[in-house]
Amino acid sequence: MSDQHSANLHHNPVDVVRGFYAALGRGDVPAVIALLDDQVQWTEAERFPYYSGTWVGPQAVVDNLLKRLAADWDNFTAIADDFIVQDTRVVSLGTYAGTYKKTGKHMSSDFAHLWTVKGDKITSFLMYTDTAKVLEALHAPASNIAATQSKFAEADGVRVFYREAGDPSLPTLLLLHGFPSSSHQFRQLIPLLSEHFHVVAPDLPGFGFTEVPAERGYVYTFDALAKTLADFVDVVGLKSYAMYVFDYGAPTGLRLAVKHPERVTGLISQNGNAYLEGLGDAWAPIRAYWAEPSPANRQVIADAILHLAGTKWQYEHGVSDPTAIAPESYTLDAMLLERPGNKEIQLDLFLDYANNLKLYPDFQAFLRATKIPTLAIWGKHDPFFIPPGAEAFKKDNPNAIVELLDTGHFALETHAQHIASRIIEVLAGDS
Repeated sequence: MSDQHSANLHHNPVDVVRGFYAALGRGDVPAVIALLDDQVQWTEAERFPYYSGTWVGPQAVVDNLLKRLAADWDNFTAIADDFIVQDTRVVSLGTYAGTYKKTGKHMSSDFAHLWTVKGDKITSFLMYTDTAKVLEALHAPASNIAATQSKFAEADGVRVFYREAGDPSLPTLLLLHGFPSSSHQFRQLIPLLSEHFHVVAPDLPGFGFTEVPAERGYVYTFDALAKTLADFVDVVGLKSYAMYVFDYGAPTGLRLAVKHPERVTGLISQNGNAYLEGLGDAWAPIRAYWAEPSPANRQVIADAILHLAGTKWQYEHGVSDPTAIAPESYTLDAMLLERPGNKEIQLDLFLDYANNLKLYPDFQAFLRATKIPTLAIWGKHDPFFIPPGAEAFKKDNPNAIVELLDTGHFALETHAQHIASRIIEVLAGDS
């Protein structure tokens, strides 16, 4: 910003805020930076596509907001029409407008901005807007939900249930669920991605609607799950794919990645762990079970989580507003756990999870060798897979993007729109 511009800038808080809008409209990044305090705290609306908590400092605002606005939108404007001032605080009311480049859809959304100004610097910003109107420009309409197909494929002697959406000529994204869920956990995500990807989401053996014949004599280990997954991928003809791995989907999918690294084009880890530092204190009773797989320790696990209350707790823990969690999610999972023999399957897998830790060095070697586009986007209040596990991805792939969300283990229940937006950006190389 020029000296003349600085000299003309009044310290009236409204004038400072007006100066910000003017600089934003000109695309004058240096002028924007000059108006921000060195420790400015900047928070977008929680369901706004660029939301990732509170950013601190001007460069964070530039990197997380201004650069992305310029890259993603044509003719983006933020025009404030009314200002309300009280001491150092300013409320501005106005309208966002612009055309999202990837979809060509126009957006117009009213906003309210809450600013704190001290002297000639903005020290905090909080945004409210109709995020549904913004997201409508980014994503496919909800009517595309009907385009998701429910199918079965015979693989490894198992009748694998899977959900599929999107044009098969598009890049493939393989969605791998966790415990105690199924492909149902992706019900919101799939329609948001199906304009951009060929999406395939199988139910692993022991979960969801996949059928394992009794005569198959299936032994429930993660090696076995990965073998069935590998056969499934071949049967449905997936030659290359990015992977979204969550919870159990991580050790299962990463086994496949280690076996066929040439096929994997990108990795989305949503609370999908590959590092010892990612295991939280909630693993304590399971570690005791590993150390001594006695009937008593086995029963401790069953009593803790293999029922409706335990499943509901996994969904709601760490979520600021539990009413955002759809009850059919944990209810369906709990009902499927009640099938004859299923609790024993889950207890076998809990015991075998110890073998996943032995493969972490192989998973990490894959990340180092390939350095594929990687997004570790985690609910930061997950008691099982904790934030250091997300940060650790950068050790083996310095280009990995790490984002921590203000939610729990099942982040898709509260942040599906945001996660979809970030997946599209990262796998398209636009992040």
